Amino acid sequence: TRAELGVLLAYAKIVLFSDIVASDVPDDLHFDRDLMGYFPDRMAKKYAAEIHGHRLRREIIARVVANDL
Repeated sequence: TRAELGVLLAYAKIVLFSDIVASDVPDDLHFDRDLMGYFPDRMAKKYAAEIHGHRLRREIIARVVANDL
């Protein structure tokens, strides 16, 4: 059913998120655009340096990438 597929997709995203965080994928500069796209444009422009140093940077990138798949 659709509900069961939704649950399976949710679990798959959780596993994918964990795997991405554990890898070196979030450190790849290719995903910088995903990190900056997570924040509103004005905030991303004004606080770019702070965003790049954000302590949850890896998790934000992993979440965006996992949700895009």
